[in-house]
Order: sequence, then structure tokens, then C-alpha cells
Amino acid sequence: FRGIAEQEVEFITGLSSCEINFQEHKSYLIYAERDKDSHRLKTGACSGTGPLEMRAEELDYLRGLKSGTMLSQVFGFVTRDPWDHGIIGRVTKPVPDVPIVLKSEGKSWKVVTDQKGAYELTGLLPGSYEIAATLPNAAPERNSRKFDLSAGACVQENFLSIRTGSIEGRLTDSDGKPVPGVLVDIEAVPPTGQPSPLVRDFTGKDGNFSQSKLEAGDYVLGFNLKSPPNARDWSGNRVPYPRSYYPGVADRAAAQVLHLEPGQKIENLEFRLPPTPRPLTVTGTVVWPSGSPAKADVMLMDLGYPRESSQVDSTRTKSDGRFSLTGVEGRPYVLFAHIDERDYHFHSEALDLDRADDKPIRLELLEKEPDDACKICKRFTHFSSDRQLR
Repeated sequence: FRGIAEQEVEFITGLSSCEINFQEHKSYLIYAERDKDSHRLKTGACSGTGPLEMRAEELDYLRGLKSGTMLSQVFGFVTRDPWDHGIIGRVTKPVPDVPIVLKSEGKSWKVVTDQKGAYELTGLLPGSYEIAATLPNAAPERNSRKFDLSAGACVQENFLSIRTGSIEGRLTDSDGKPVPGVLVDIEAVPPTGQPSPLVRDFTGKDGNFSQSKLEAGDYVLGFNLKSPPNARDWSGNRVPYPRSYYPGVADRAAAQVLHLEPGQKIENLEFRLPPTPRPLTVTGTVVWPSGSPAKADVMLMDLGYPRESSQVDSTRTKSDGRFSLTGVEGRPYVLFAHIDERDYHFHSEALDLDRADDKPIRLELLEKEPDDACKICKRFTHFSSDRQLR
């Protein structure tokens, strides 16, 4: 279908156990792509490749594309959920019985959405089209749109049956300077539905942020809500700011609730973060019961956060058993060391830094039975030690 003239073609597959299990004396429809550098063809389990007897409809479609006789199709759905993409094969908040009208060059087609909120118009010729949905509660500009259809094309046009609004503002530090390249969180106040975008936008160079496609209701803005101060973010950089809520408070109960009307746009908010806590360096040694230095993993955990997100810092001791970790002042920390190998498991007692005296920190490893499996480790994190050491 794509200009390969030779009778024999070589292509490569991956090493996954779910790759295509090709068998002799069987025919296959293969979707492949050509590598830009090596120009070799490759395919995989997620490319759509499969036995020919299971791909008859696709084969007819491809032959129609090649001959230019394949007609086009328009399909989609109507939903009440602003974040409904239908990518999982269903609509979470479908709207049935919505009239959909398609027009082109004096002709019109009409269809009504089914109980799943879906519609489909097939057998269409190439050309320019306008589609409209009868949605009295939606924004008028979202009720209709124009598009072009090419031969054999499948175009998806979805509609939202409610009006949505947005919340925009600027994130600054305690001195009023912009905080770029970070995420501003939003939490819906029940019964308002929680926004669930597939992707989120980072603050701009001026600290500007925007929360869009919001249903009418009540919301609270926040920053760094799930990670302790000075923990590392998704890119490995430390985030020194503590958990904060708009307009700049640490306690969620003191946060300002923003009420959004249908289609409303709240603008020019000034979200100022509280002062950054002073860094705290934690140093010490890890030793065996004999007193000799140990090569171990050491972790600093914040007790003010759930165990799966409590890790602030981690490191592996040097040859002399010494370690150095970084947190911030004023936080309730616990510190422990452990070694988790295939045949043995050792860990120290958890040291509460709030109750530690001024003596040098010394973590002594203790041997535990295999069925004990480091209860201290499980208390604070479910990750393996390899993933914790960053």
C-alpha cells in the first residue's frame, strides 16, 4: 500500500513477551514504520499487526484508500464531563438524544446520540462541512464548527453540553518575584467534580498560571501539596517551597474558596508563597553492631506526609559509613538506614530527629529475619531502594 515493490521485505520486532507470534504458512496484515536513520522497517505489539483473518475490515479500508473509492466518516460523542476524551472506549458522562446536524453544499444529514452519547455519520464524500449540536446549556460558540473531509478520512467531533470557566493568576515567592516552571494545583470542594486533565501546564516565566475547562462550583488553589519541602520533583530538582494554599497560607482550612459560575473567568489572582524554610543538613554514620562502617542506604522521611510521598532525601553511605542528607528546618523527620539484598536484610531503628540530642548521629544496622521484611521501610515508602536513591 505504501510503494514497496519488492516481493520480500525484512523488518524487525521488539523483545517484549507480548510481541507478535508469527507462524509459518499464515498471512498477516503488518503495520510497520521506517526508521529515519537506518531506513529499516519495524513493527510491534501495539502497531495493529495481526493475522489476516482478523483484519479483513481493515484490509478493505486500506484497499479503498489506495483506489480512492473509500468514503469518509464523522463520529463523536456528547458529554457533560469537560475532561472526557473517550480514549478508553467509553464516555463517563454521556448525553443521549442530542440532535446532530451535518451540512455541506446544500445537503444535510441528521442523527441523534445514543444512550452512550455517541453518534456516527458514514458514507460521506470529500469536501467542506459544518456540524452543529442542539445544546441549550452549552456556550453558543461551542455548539457548531467547520472542518474539511478528505477521501477516506475519519474525523472525530465531540461536544460538551455544559459551560466551563477558568481561573488565572500569577504565582510569586514571598518577595513578590515570579516562580516559573512549576505546577499550581487545584482541588474541587465537594460536590464540585475534581478536574482531571491528561496534561497540566507549568507556570510561565512571569509565574502566570491557568486552570481551564472548569465546571461551575467551588475550588481551592494550592502549591506543592503532595511533596515535602525540599523533596525532588519529577525532573530531579529540589522544590524548597512548603505546602501552600491561595492566597498564601499553609493551612487548607484558611484557604480562600473560589466560587465559579457557569462560563465565568476569574483573572488576575496573586498567589504569594510563604517564605522558604531554611535548609537543614543531616549528617552521621552507619555502622554494623561491631562498630565497623557499613555501606547502606539512608533515608530522610517527613512524618507530615503519607508514606508513599514522605521521602525528602536519600543517599548511599561512603566507604567510611558517613552520609549527608538535606531537608528544611522545622519539619518532623525520621531517619533510618537499611540494606536489602537477596539473602539478607538489615536496617537501623528509626531515629526521630525532633527527639535526637546533640550527639553525632549514629545509625546501627540490625539483622532481621526474612519474614520481617523491614517494617520500618514499609511504614514510609512502597518504592524499592533502587528507585529511592536519586
